[in-house]
Order: sequence, then C-alpha cells, then structure tokens
Amino acid sequence: MEIKEVLIYFALKYKGDFDNIYEAIRRKEKVNKEECHKVVSNLKCETLTILDEDYPLCFKSLSKPPFVLFYIGNKKLFNYQRKLSVVGTRKPSEYGKRITIKLLNGVLENVDVAIVSGLALGIDSLAHSCALNNNRKTIAFLANGIETYYLKSNKNLYEQIKKDGLLVSEYPYFTKVAKENFLIRNRLIAAFSPTIFVPEASNHSGTSLTLNYALELGKNILCVPQNIEIDSLCNTYIQQGAKLILTSEDIIEEI
Repeated sequence: MEIKEVLIYFALKYKGDFDNIYEAIRRKEKVNKEECHKVVSNLKCETLTILDEDYPLCFKSLSKPPFVLFYIGNKKLFNYQRKLSVVGTRKPSEYGKRITIKLLNGVLENVDVAIVSGLALGIDSLAHSCALNNNRKTIAFLANGIETYYLKSNKNLYEQIKKDGLLVSEYPYFTKVAKENFLIRNRLIAAFSPTIFVPEASNHSGTSLTLNYALELGKNILCVPQNIEIDSLCNTYIQQGAKLILTSEDIIEEI
C-alpha cells in the first residue's frame, strides 16, 4: 500500500480537513489495505498529493498545505508560467463590471497569463469568462467538491473550465458547500499566483481575508481606485501601499 494512496484515503475519510488528516498520520491510524485501494480506485476525479513531484511548490509555504488536491482538467496548469489571481465582490457595481472586463481584456490580449479565481458570482465569474473569451487558460479553486456544484447560474462556466481549464479543490468530490470552507479556500488563491488583482471589493468581504493571506506570503497586490464615499477595500489597500491600477499596462508591468 503506497503512502500516497493512504493520504488520499485519509483526505476522503476526513473530508479534506488538514488537522484531522495530520492527526491520523501522527497517530499512525491503521488502514485496511483492500478497503483503501478500493475507495481510492473508485474516485471520480484525478488527485495530486503533497508527495508528488509536480505538487505546486507555492502551497508548501502555507502553514497548512493541502495533503491532497482533487482536480479535473489540464494538470499542466498547476505549473503554468504566468498566473494572475483575481478576487473581489460577488455583487459588483456597473463600474466594477465594466472596469474588470476592460482591464483584464487588455491584459489577456497582450500577455499569455492564466487567470486564477474561485468561480463565485461577481468578479470571480467575470475573470474566468474573460480568460476563456480570450482563449487563455483559467484555474478555479473551489470551496466544495469539484462534482458538487452549487451555482446554477454558473453551470455553463463551470463546464467550460472543466473542459478547457482546471478545477481544483482540497475537498473530496462529494463535499457540499460550507461557509467556513470559502475562507479556508482563499489561502490557495492567494498562494497560487505571485500577484493578486482586486477590481472591486468592500472592507468586510471575504476578499479581505484573501489579501491578508497574500500579504503574509509576500504577494503583490493590485487595486483599482474607487469612489471615496463608498466602503472600498481597494482604497484601503492603496492607502496602505498596494499598487494603484489605472490601465491594463499597469497590471502587465507586474506579471
């Protein structure tokens, strides 16, 4: 019985929870060889373990790196040369929508870069769509199992990424949506790219947690300025030293 197979078995048994998987390894939990092999063999997706050579090095710098990544799609995208993470509000204003599309299209028309996001409503969906519309690659990190999709409005986008990009989750394919998993998932989006682009977000959104992870990891943060009369995470971070983005060229300089 291979160690990798045991890791996958524990990831399935403990639903991707790092602490429980770690504890099972630490106490040398006994595993039935036949049961382990049967469970792992019946997986409906591909896996990448922390022991694999092509496991993303960027995740190993996390305090709690995923022991196993469950994925569907183009495995080569795990180590794509240029990556840009895009995060923001799920309820963008018309300005937010317009500026996201304008700036990302300007980047994608001129640079071969993979867009990384979380396949949520709003900015995430716009970012993935821009990548696909420009025939670029895109990677979606999910907070649920990759076969447990929950947004009917994004079903077509989900299927497109499944076919032409990469869907990834540290949670087994059957895992349902849980609010806390979104916050945990955000660290992967922050870690995966050297640069994080925020077109629009509020100070009290989940985006703030993603940027906190990004700062801890020494990532570049790029923000679009907003009206000073509104609650704006972008303005807050620009004031604290994030790069102010006015044109697509400003983003290209960073990637």
